[in-house]
Amino acid sequence: MKISEAVWAVVDCETTGLDPTKDRIVEVAYRNSLSRTWARLINPEIPIPCEASAIHHLTYGDIHEAEKWTHAMLTIQLDIGAKDILVAHNAAFDRSFMPKGLENLWICTERLARHLLPDAPRYTNQVLRYYLGGASLSLEGMAPHRAAADVIVTCFVFDRLVEKYLNEKREDTPEALIAFAESPILFKTIPFGKYRGQAIENVPLDYLVWCVRSMEDLNPDLKAQFNGILRGELTPMP
Repeated sequence: MKISEAVWAVVDCETTGLDPTKDRIVEVAYRNSLSRTWARLINPEIPIPCEASAIHHLTYGDIHEAEKWTHAMLTIQLDIGAKDILVAHNAAFDRSFMPKGLENLWICTERLARHLLPDAPRYTNQVLRYYLGGASLSLEGMAPHRAAADVIVTCFVFDRLVEKYLNEKREDTPEALIAFAESPILFKTIPFGKYRGQAIENVPLDYLVWCVRSMEDLNPDLKAQFNGILRGELTPMP
């Protein structure tokens, strides 16, 4: 099956916070490549902190009469096609909040962009929208950071990234595209600490050893890259 023959479904969640063990979805939107779309508000049955409202601008007054979270987790599973390949920007975040019963494949547009657009200034959804020429993209009257608006942006970004992927003559199958997105991302510079912003090729090897051995929260892609450099399997990106 070619990439164009798969059913790709972009999803986006707005939540009460960042921790899926205690936070919940307040809004979710969906749009697949067969032109099926839906969006729904959800009553999370827990408070919405003002920090979360400051991002998506949803308050209890917007959702108190919406479908309750417990039931919504069941209906979401019914409304997403079993064979849909789910697409999200920072897919690990959205996936962690979605119903646990979903067994769909996922692909992350942020990871895909980091592979295909190494010179992009940043990898947020809105930055990629403008970087890829989406200034005139219509959000259909919705504000950024509402779920349905973010789905529109992610659809645009995903389409442009797939176009670039195929133009590079890469394997035209959904499985190859997903594997490419999930492959380790190589960084040019250190994104933290005393060597922040410096080219990895100029950073002392003993610092890379310290990062691998001592940083429990070290980005998995960076850890794989550092290990590859230390074992002589990779050379730092110029």
